[in-house]
Amino acid sequence: MEQLTNLSLTQKQQLPGKLLLLETQLAGFQFYEGRQVVEQLASNNKLILKRDTENKVDINAVEVYWKQHKLGFIPATDNVVIGQMMDRGEQLTAYTLQLKNSFNPWNCVGVGVGVYWEGSL
Repeated sequence: MEQLTNLSLTQKQQLPGKLLLLETQLAGFQFYEGRQVVEQLASNNKLILKRDTENKVDINAVEVYWKQHKLGFIPATDNVVIGQMMDRGEQLTAYTLQLKNSFNPWNCVGVGVGVYWEGSL
């Protein structure tokens, strides 16, 4: 397992915005387009969060995209507050924090989700 990128705490604090709410690993990476685009990802890539309100398995499901490619989900163990904030219209942004070449899909992409306010991006 070769580690490609791992941001330090200092680098994480320098991400756009002021408040990192969540640091987690992507869920479902192996089932979507992640494996096809992982070589193109870099640390601090902006990710897109979308609520999946029709998900029958997880009512708080939050999908994660890079450009038009679905990479997976915020894990169910971490998505309750993020989903509720998105439902209230809060502006959340996600970034890649950690990328690894790993046979374990749970270890491939680390994601940071934060709150950003006007003028911080």
